[in-house]
Amino acid sequence: MLRQFILSILLTANICVVGQERPVGAGSAGLGGSSVMLEDLWAVMNNPAGMAGRSHVSLGTSLEQGYFMKELGNYALAAAVPAGNGCFGLGAAFSGYASWIDQRLIIGYGRKLGQKLMTGINLVYIYQKAGDESPALHQVSYKIGAMVDLSDSFSLGFATFNPFGFYYKSEPHATLPGNIRLGMAYRYSREFFLTVEIDKEMEHSPSIMTGCEMTFKELIFIRLGIKALPVQYSFGAGVRYQRFLLDFSSCYHQYLGFTPLVSIQYDIR
Repeated sequence: MLRQFILSILLTANICVVGQERPVGAGSAGLGGSSVMLEDLWAVMNNPAGMAGRSHVSLGTSLEQGYFMKELGNYALAAAVPAGNGCFGLGAAFSGYASWIDQRLIIGYGRKLGQKLMTGINLVYIYQKAGDESPALHQVSYKIGAMVDLSDSFSLGFATFNPFGFYYKSEPHATLPGNIRLGMAYRYSREFFLTVEIDKEMEHSPSIMTGCEMTFKELIFIRLGIKALPVQYSFGAGVRYQRFLLDFSSCYHQYLGFTPLVSIQYDIR
């Protein structure tokens, strides 16, 4: 009964916050949810500017199960194709259960502007349906982002979704909250990376996330992170083998327990 009660609260909150943005990928989860300053495959969905520096055609999938409840599962696919000084990306995400469906399709492009600045933009299509009798909801909006290197060690960046509230919606009652993330990264060396990030939903209080990543010979990755307001701890690891990259992480909520995540990436060339 307790499990059903918690699930009903979480699902109700998910339906109320229609279109809520959340980072994708086990790498981001292991860093406390920080995503703005990451230049991995999942930048396709988290911050399109992070795609600009990619040099490989890559495919990936990510699986998340919130608090070990199948009803709170989130599944994603992503692809990145470099093109000149930029990179095209395609992403798809699905979450929900029998009475609530949230599907997203993302098309994006990131590009380098000089040696220190990267920018990107996404077009985001959202399909949602609650129950069998309610009409399906279709929405189209966008996300823009940028990253700039201030020095060899420090970088700043941001990613914002639907910042001005102008978007297409198939039903007049639909809402799509805006979101902005501001991030900073410090690279002590090629083996140590630290990031701090602020996440602000336009209608909610901000959250603060921080995480660090330690790399061993670019083959093994260890990550630790924490998120405040509300408090949540996370840890993760990654292993690279030839063209494959396997990432896994777990987030711990003091009342609801663990959320496991797994991401698999394959670099075609």
